[in-house]
Amino acid sequence: MADIENKIQIQTTKKKVLILSLYYPPCNITAAQRVYSWAKYLNEHNIYPIVVTRRWDYPIKEQLDAYRETPPDIIHEQYLDYEVYYLPYKANLRDKILVKYGDKRFKLIRRLLTLIEIISLNFTNFFLPYKNLYNFTYKYLKNNIDIKILITTAYPFSMFRFAYMLKKKLQHIEWIGDYRDLWTTRPDDLFIPKNTFWGKIRAWLEPISEKKWLSNAYAFTSISQKYVDIIGKFINKKGYPILNGYIEEDFQIKIPEPDKNVFLITFLGTLKAMQKVEVFLDAFEKALYYFKDKITIKIRFIGTAYEETAAQRLYNYTKKYSQYVEITKRIHREEAIKKQIESQLLLLVSYSGGTGGGTGSKMYEYIGTGKPMFLCPSDKAMMEEIIKTTGQGFFCNTTDEAYELLVKLIEEFYQTGHISMPNYNDEVRKYYSRRTQTKLLADLINHI
Repeated sequence: MADIENKIQIQTTKKKVLILSLYYPPCNITAAQRVYSWAKYLNEHNIYPIVVTRRWDYPIKEQLDAYRETPPDIIHEQYLDYEVYYLPYKANLRDKILVKYGDKRFKLIRRLLTLIEIISLNFTNFFLPYKNLYNFTYKYLKNNIDIKILITTAYPFSMFRFAYMLKKKLQHIEWIGDYRDLWTTRPDDLFIPKNTFWGKIRAWLEPISEKKWLSNAYAFTSISQKYVDIIGKFINKKGYPILNGYIEEDFQIKIPEPDKNVFLITFLGTLKAMQKVEVFLDAFEKALYYFKDKITIKIRFIGTAYEETAAQRLYNYTKKYSQYVEITKRIHREEAIKKQIESQLLLLVSYSGGTGGGTGSKMYEYIGTGKPMFLCPSDKAMMEEIIKTTGQGFFCNTTDEAYELLVKLIEEFYQTGHISMPNYNDEVRKYYSRRTQTKLLADLINHI
């Protein structure tokens, strides 16, 4: 009874914030860690978070797993410093077709259904499989008027529409839109080719939606200063950089001393068509030949088979030396962290034709390990700058440069059992922790 009373007292003395996010643990997509860290650390700044998310009853090993229906019950978990509402996920017709028949069949029908969903979003939430998140949040905020701040994070960008509608109906709240990536301001065709009919429809419609939905936001956040500048100019709103990061406690894993006869290189997560991993793989193949009678070199793509096209691309390119290559579907987060920590090098591949202003969350996971990163080819922007300031790794741009550097690092490991990083700066590394970045978010919340 005393614990309950203490909890109530703690809640009443803290500023309450509702965070609306589709992704949250136990979902093992890395986007879930961003909101989880806010729930975990905001209490250190006199803020009590209430998270509203969907249920994640199935481990996400492949894309289809994210679209499976869940049991219909709402799960409410309460902790000392925050609480979470997990709402059921009811698949729409497109999702049901995808789960039943897979990604290869009925593509045209699924695209048509997605187009209907995008167009209808300007009028209704009806076609969204997670529309119950909006309905629940509206009732919750209406009945809890002491909650005056809402944070919603995207992707999906329809979450911004939820917040826009909530603000229109509930004038007592202010809301912050969190961009985990650029939306319609991407200056390239990374995700939606604009020279297709499908792309043209979205390129016309979505910029209108973005400006409209963010029009009544108090402010927005994004994962880099450059993204903040790009988005802010487009939507005419004040923005703040809240970087991704690593959760320090997750990386306190002890592993055995490495075997000097085995050199492990690990790439974590998805691989997009615009990432020229072949530049590094050509160097890797040459290094295999150079060290063939001396040391075993292996490269692991952990979670990359989550997308079938990426896995097939790697299988085709590495078939001549497939015994030295491992490609897996998504695995448990704890196991993924262990595989990173036991590696000698952690591979990063920049996006060609990208903005050069951001970096995927995997880089921050790598920073958390304290292990050397190998960026190839470099983005010559934020990723390279992080490596320079932390001193935690190396970067290059061509196969010849990568081969020369790789040989040098493998030779050093074979001789000494480790790879030296003479410019390593642990204080700078700690700036990229999620605890530090959450403090920046707390400063913004407390300013409202």
